[in-house]
Amino acid sequence: MLMRVTYALTALVWLVGLAGTVPVRSQAEPAQISPNLARQLRAVMAEKKSRTAAQKKINTSLLMAVKQHRGEATPFNPRGVNIAKDGTVVVDIKCPVTDRMTDAIEAMGGTVLNRHPRYDTIRARMQLAQIETLASKSEVRSVRIPAPMVTRQGAVVTEGDRAHRADEARSTFGLDGSGVKVCAISDGVDDLASRQAAGELPADDVEVLDGQAGVGSEGTALLEIIHDMAPGVYLGFATAFGGQEQFATNILNLRDVIGCDIIIDDVGYLFQSPFQAGVVSQAVEAVAADGAVYISSAGNDGSKAKGTSGTYEAEFVDSDANFEDLFPGSGMTFGSLHMFPSDNGLRISNQILFSGSALVLHWADPLGGSANDYDLCLANDDLSILFGCSNAIQDGDDDPFEFIGFAPSGSQAMIVNFDDEAETRFLHLQTFEGILEESTTGNIFGHPGSDAAITVGAADVNQASANGVFGPEDIVESEFFSSDGPRHVFFDAAGNPFTPGNFTSTGGIVRQKPDVTAADGVTTTTPGFETFFGTSASAPHVAGAAALLKQADPTLTPDEIEDLLESTATDIEDAGFDDTSGFGLIDAFDAVEESDFENGDGEELINDALSLDDLDTAFDPGDTRAPAGVFTIEATFTNISADSFMDVFFEVAELTGGNMLLNADGGPGGVGSRVSVPGDVNSGDTFTQTFEIGLQEASPFRFFVDAFGTPR
Repeated sequence: MLMRVTYALTALVWLVGLAGTVPVRSQAEPAQISPNLARQLRAVMAEKKSRTAAQKKINTSLLMAVKQHRGEATPFNPRGVNIAKDGTVVVDIKCPVTDRMTDAIEAMGGTVLNRHPRYDTIRARMQLAQIETLASKSEVRSVRIPAPMVTRQGAVVTEGDRAHRADEARSTFGLDGSGVKVCAISDGVDDLASRQAAGELPADDVEVLDGQAGVGSEGTALLEIIHDMAPGVYLGFATAFGGQEQFATNILNLRDVIGCDIIIDDVGYLFQSPFQAGVVSQAVEAVAADGAVYISSAGNDGSKAKGTSGTYEAEFVDSDANFEDLFPGSGMTFGSLHMFPSDNGLRISNQILFSGSALVLHWADPLGGSANDYDLCLANDDLSILFGCSNAIQDGDDDPFEFIGFAPSGSQAMIVNFDDEAETRFLHLQTFEGILEESTTGNIFGHPGSDAAITVGAADVNQASANGVFGPEDIVESEFFSSDGPRHVFFDAAGNPFTPGNFTSTGGIVRQKPDVTAADGVTTTTPGFETFFGTSASAPHVAGAAALLKQADPTLTPDEIEDLLESTATDIEDAGFDDTSGFGLIDAFDAVEESDFENGDGEELINDALSLDDLDTAFDPGDTRAPAGVFTIEATFTNISADSFMDVFFEVAELTGGNMLLNADGGPGGVGSRVSVPGDVNSGDTFTQTFEIGLQEASPFRFFVDAFGTPR
């Protein structure tokens, strides 16, 4: 914007506040481990040591369910295993995808749900009684329960359209996203037809990948927001349901089949590695390398700065003693516990202050190549009762993670170095929208941590100024739940280490995330999402802004679009880049303006060619041309460029309060009205332009203009 003017005729004070409930941090240390818990842990370790070759391929909870199904006693009950009434479970099988394998599954009474040869994965519904038989096959590498998926949570237009000035970009530059294809990935588009019938989404320009409509309506809400920001775009959709491999396949197909220029998702899978690009991240990188802009929600897992972090990252700190040394009488002369830092020194557990979706542990080994055997256990608040463990065997060809289902508030997480033989590795413990007593930054994980993705945090749109725009003078904070960065990674997609031999806090590389922030708390008409909070709501605003940029200059690369969005963002929170808001709130207008977009036939935006040298103002409350008088601005400009221009004019980009530019060409006007500069403006010329603003009332208003001209 060439000239930004905010005039306050009366005193104006804004008080912005956010309300939220955060659990109070406990100051008490947990009780020493009880004899009962020690006995339970001994049974857990003994069971692990007794596993057969087939049982070693089955993840812990599923194996416990299999054993209980045939009447065996287990050291703890399975967590997170969904067993149907007919005794079947859905499992993900890592194996070569062949007709022979499919036939074998069906011969055991199983049903193949999907198969992905690219990723050596079959998803099938199997009888619990057949799981071990399946795992015993030589070509099967692992059998697991599916990773849970989480979303990041027309006549009606999202408030983000105004907040991010997409409306100004459309009216000023004549853009609407035409010629650009924007596609969303979420749960489903159940309400797509009803939103089309209501006129909130176009009747024709929406394409859903064949068989990938999904279940749910969050996808419809994403499409609504994109359409509000860029109503001329062609929309596409695919679900992320069906597992990480299906998610990755749909990313690739949106680019290859529909030809999406911009893809946005609001989905995460709980098993996605924070330390290496898995199948979803690899798909993101592939479409970005092919020229597509990829945008992802940061997640709603909290931030250290706001006291809501559900993540703990640090290298393993060995207790330098086995269980028998720590807890005499346990009878366990193997294994050691990780020591968490606390206000009162080191402790053997980390309390879940507020429950999340699940409890997952990752460590810095390559996917499919871990020989460091860490385990994850969960106990009650005073460490007297074991709730469960995840203790899969990592012996050289396994994934470095352990998963426990729901972890209730007050429970204690413990990390075990089984057999005390695992080498020291950097750890990532996450609760997924829960809160840990001992926490760190680094809540962003999986594909939002990719360099190829534009990762988006959330800020409540209700913090915008009175005219609805996020301005530099506004005090804006990101949401308390918006996931923070950075993202520490150790391996490339192929599992090659960035810092060979160093897999601790000083190794790997650190990516600054999130990249930008956008509005949530906005309005859609999709049932269930009438007021839409979460980073799920934020990401489609960035997609809409990116579509306007892509239309303005189709030659822009994904990196150039990201650079424009970041360099023109309005900084919030800590000065410069920070781990919660990135570079700040996107500004669609400034991003398009910065892109050197040419407006119309021969007319160019020439803001950069003109310098604002002087500004004089006067207010005449007695001028009867407007109800509250006339405010006059006399602005002196110099053409500092080497070019000369004819047909120069100023166009109103913003004029608030219902006020009018009285001396506009053709009579008084608001946004989009013009006032012409007489004669040509040659290189080095200085001229003065008058703007007469008729006021509706004596109150603060904002007046922004842009300059256009035709080079001679």
